[in-house]
Amino acid sequence: MSNYVSVRKVFGISWQRMKDILFHPFSLGKWFVLGFCAWVISLGGQSGGTGTNFNQSFRHTSRHGGGDAISSFWTHLDQTLNGSNGTFTSRAAETFNISPSVIGIIIVVVIAGILLVLALTLLFTWLRFRFEFIFLDNLVFNQTNIVAPWKQFKPYANSVWGYYWLIVVAVTIINLFLSIPLLLGGWQWLKRCAAAHDLIMPTGGEISSLIFLGLIILLLNLAFWIWHFFMVNFQIPLMYRKQMLFKESAVALWQIVKDNLGTFFRFWLLCILIDIVFILVLTIGGVLTCCILFLLLIIPVINTTILLPYLAFKRYFGVDLLAALAPELSPYPVPEVVPEITPEEGTNEQAGNA
Repeated sequence: MSNYVSVRKVFGISWQRMKDILFHPFSLGKWFVLGFCAWVISLGGQSGGTGTNFNQSFRHTSRHGGGDAISSFWTHLDQTLNGSNGTFTSRAAETFNISPSVIGIIIVVVIAGILLVLALTLLFTWLRFRFEFIFLDNLVFNQTNIVAPWKQFKPYANSVWGYYWLIVVAVTIINLFLSIPLLLGGWQWLKRCAAAHDLIMPTGGEISSLIFLGLIILLLNLAFWIWHFFMVNFQIPLMYRKQMLFKESAVALWQIVKDNLGTFFRFWLLCILIDIVFILVLTIGGVLTCCILFLLLIIPVINTTILLPYLAFKRYFGVDLLAALAPELSPYPVPEVVPEITPEEGTNEQAGNA
C-alpha cells in the first residue's frame, strides 16, 4: 500500500535515536562494543587496489634515456608480443632477462595470492553479515550483547551470505564475459602498436565496442550497487523484524519498494547528500587536527568507534523509514503502558482489601 512519508521527519527520528543510545548516557564500553561490531562489518565491505610504478619508471627512462630508450622499449615489446621464436613466456623471460622458471613461480604466487584473497573475502563477508544482525539488534534494544544475537540470527545471516555470493558470482561472470572482447581487442591493438613501434589509434570498430560494452558493464555494476544499497538498508532490517530468509524477504521488500518508489528515491538522494557532508566534515576535521584524525581513522576498531554516530544513524535511518511506511515493521520494543489509577479507584481498592 502506498503511503506518503516525510523522509526529513524520519531523518529527525533516526538522529534522535542515535543521540539517545550513544550520548544519553555516554558509555565508553558501549561505544567500543558497537564500534567493534561496526569494524567487523567493515571488513566484509572493504576494497583495495595495488599500484605500479611502470608509468613513473617509463617517464624517468624517457627523460634520461631519450629516443634510444623509447625505441628500445618498442623493440623489446614487439619481440615479446609478435616474435616467432619460442613461446610468449620464453620471449618475456628473454626480454626481462630472467629465467622462464621464475616467471612460472611468479604465476603460481599470483594464483595463490588470488585464492588467499578469495578465501579471506569469503570469511570476512560471512562475519560481516553475522555482525550486521548483531549490530542492528544492539541498536534496537540499546544493549551490548554479542553472543545471544550471534546464535539467534545465524540462519538469516547465512541466508544473506549465500545469496549475496550467488549474485556476486553471477555479476562477475557477466562482467568477465563482456570484458573478453575488450581484452582481446586491447591485446590486438597493443600488438599493432608494438609492430609499428609507436602508439596508433584504435579502429572505429574497436572504439565503438569499447564504448558499447563499457556502458553495459557500467549499467550492470550500477544495478548491483543499487541492489546492495537496498539489501543493506532495508532487506536486512526486514529479515531481522519478520524472521524471514533472503528469498522471502526479497519478495516482501520488492512489494514495499514498488508501492513507495518516490519515498525510496528521496531517501536515496538524502543518503547521498549525507555522505557528501560527512566526507566534507571528515576532511575539515582532519585538516583542523593536523591530520591526527586521519591517523586515528586507519587504526582498526578505533576508526569505527570514532565514526559510530554516523554508522549508527545510517543503520537507524533505513529501519525507521520501513517503520514509517509500515508500523508493523518497527523492530523497537513497545514500552509498557501502566494504567493510571484514579483517587476513587484507589480508595475502593483499599476498602476491598480491608
